[in-house]
Amino acid sequence: MADVSNSGRGTGSRVLRRRLIQTVAVCALAALALVACRNAPVSGDPNGELHAAMERFTSSVAEAEALVRQVPGLSEQDRTEGYRYLAGLVRWALDRKLANPDTDHPCFRRTQDTFTKWGLDNPDNLYANAQISDQGDYLISGTRGTAAYLAFQVMAGTPGDGSLGRPIDAIDLSRLQVNADGTYEIVVSPQPHSGNWLKSGAGANLVLVRQSLSDWTKETPGEVHIRRVGHDGGPSEPLNAKVMASMLAEAGRVVVAQTRYWLGYIEGWKALPVNTLTAPALSQGGLPGQISSRGHYRLADDEALIITVSPSDAPYQGFQLGHFWWFVSFDYKTRQSSLTTGQAHVSSDGLYRLVVSTTDPGLPNWLDTGGHQEGFMFLRWQGLTSPVPSQPGTQLVRLADLRNHLPADEPVVTAVQRQAQLALREAAVNQRLEQ
Repeated sequence: MADVSNSGRGTGSRVLRRRLIQTVAVCALAALALVACRNAPVSGDPNGELHAAMERFTSSVAEAEALVRQVPGLSEQDRTEGYRYLAGLVRWALDRKLANPDTDHPCFRRTQDTFTKWGLDNPDNLYANAQISDQGDYLISGTRGTAAYLAFQVMAGTPGDGSLGRPIDAIDLSRLQVNADGTYEIVVSPQPHSGNWLKSGAGANLVLVRQSLSDWTKETPGEVHIRRVGHDGGPSEPLNAKVMASMLAEAGRVVVAQTRYWLGYIEGWKALPVNTLTAPALSQGGLPGQISSRGHYRLADDEALIITVSPSDAPYQGFQLGHFWWFVSFDYKTRQSSLTTGQAHVSSDGLYRLVVSTTDPGLPNWLDTGGHQEGFMFLRWQGLTSPVPSQPGTQLVRLADLRNHLPADEPVVTAVQRQAQLALREAAVNQRLEQ
């Protein structure tokens, strides 16, 4: 007799295989249909130019993500902050290339804030830029406000886009002629102009403005506007697929270029002797005429770094901590990771003593590392007219012995006082962002 049970299993296996083959075939046909649907001409994008441009943009973001991901030995906090840093770069690149690219109708747009950061952004600055043509004449108009420092700069290239960019000209409060009512105008053009004038010329593509606030609770930024002379009232050209594809391609390229550049740039900072600051000198790149001192710290939880800085006649003098891997400011809204001479306590001997540590030591000039045991330090002097300051002093001490290395009358800051101090910081930053 035949083995009925085995025969039944054989028939069942054949049925199962047939159904499996049918399922695979259906899935394959569905996948082919999806591909065909995605590649099929659609109204408004018959050649798929826009679709291809968006795919190239997302590929660029993936390339930048790979650069962030390949940085070795990071903690979960550092890695997570790297992804936030990248997201901020994506946001900025899209805004830069798509939001207001028309150089006939420019406007100043915010470039860096508590989310969008790169190049060790200054927590005390309100940054904005406008895109210009090197062939055009532009008129900047504004109000002075009460910021400690105000500067305009014409650039060829964008800092971080493969280089620090090439400064062409700059004007700050030492040169800016302000009217009695607090208003001013600046002409930006290739040819000289009477009054306030910023030279542009070959390669000029950006006007940057920095308003540096020394006292966040009292100083207010001024208004800043720009227009291209002779182009008032005319509309921008309608957007088309070719232009849109080009803008997306540029945005993607910028995300990759910025990510790669700053990762390489900071290697020189990492090589500096730990827990020291360099002698003050003219900054490389950035704001012309700015004097700066830089370094990096490395601290255990039971250590503190005392930084001693002399006062100066600079209208703006500020110190900040920055991320060791992503070269951006720490959280300065809800943590005291930066201080200016308008915010810091002056010791009884006339010096500023800043204290870097992971734990609050109960001092007015505590700089909060936000849990980062390693990071960068940067000190800026803007508008300095006196001789270059002496090199800031640094002293590594045990946290438990910190008071023994400070003047006896250095104030104590209680937990309640710190909370009030941080509340004022947060309110000041929110007001700045909401303007």
